[in-house]
Amino acid sequence: MEYEIRAAVENGATPVPEPEPEAWGQRTCYIADPEGNLIEIGSWNKPYEEKDQ
Repeated sequence: MEYEIRAAVENGATPVPEPEPEAWGQRTCYIADPEGNLIEIGSWNKPYEEKDQ
């Protein structure tokens, strides 16, 4: 996830806010592209199919 955020920011996006771990195990953040559109980026600490186990 860090690579994707860094690449987006290097190409003009703004982090809104910085990535944070959530209580349920997902890391998530939003970025704003140069036109102000919000994009959510998230990842799980284990495969999605196992997230509720």
